[in-house]
Amino acid sequence: MKTKKQKISSVMMPEGAGARVRRLFPTSSYKHIDPFVLLDEFFVDPQAGFPMHPHSGFEAVTYMLQGSFVHQDNMGNVSNVGAGGVQHFMAGSGLEHAEMPGSGELSHGLQLWINLPRDYKDEKPAYKKVESDQLSESDINGVRVRNIIGDDSPVAPKTSILYQHIFLEPHYSYNFTPEDGSNGFIYVLEGSVSVLGEKMEQHESLIVENFKECELRSDDRSQVVVVAGRPLGQAILLRGSCVC
Repeated sequence: MKTKKQKISSVMMPEGAGARVRRLFPTSSYKHIDPFVLLDEFFVDPQAGFPMHPHSGFEAVTYMLQGSFVHQDNMGNVSNVGAGGVQHFMAGSGLEHAEMPGSGELSHGLQLWINLPRDYKDEKPAYKKVESDQLSESDINGVRVRNIIGDDSPVAPKTSILYQHIFLEPHYSYNFTPEDGSNGFIYVLEGSVSVLGEKMEQHESLIVENFKECELRSDDRSQVVVVAGRPLGQAILLRGSCVC
């Protein structure tokens, strides 16, 4: 199968109660890429947030870049995750939760929604908190790589996923090889990078179907996330905050 690629930009929009997000997808110009339902880069001031609301049919991975987030749900879980940490919930048959700032500063992070295989959509929901020091980091030829999902990460969704946060100094390169047949994207948090013949600036992304080995090269000091996973071959039907 041939690799397909499309360059897109995230779109700033209001969300929750006074929060702001830069939504990469779904938007009016780009919907989803199997198995990924949504990616938001969020910016939540101390007085804003996401009060109690329902979810079902997918998994969410919230990766904190700055500040902290308090998760509270109807299963009795209450936890506060700071910068570098992760909150992972499997909504399954349904849960209600709130995500609110846990400190007096801006809460900045990424939330990724992953579609659930059909066999898990009626499962009992589950939640896990992962602190920053539980995620492994490595230095590969001068490039710092944090493993959010994959390798020895304690974050283990039902779908096989690679999710890395990559820090590059100017004019450095990093090679990665997703699992055969994967779909995914590269999203630029800071700086500018080139990959697969495309140059991307901050808040831009390259969506890729049938990922092959890629070389990521920085033009200046940059931070990017790389996300890839095997497609489920299921339609993604988003109904509000639930995935059918």
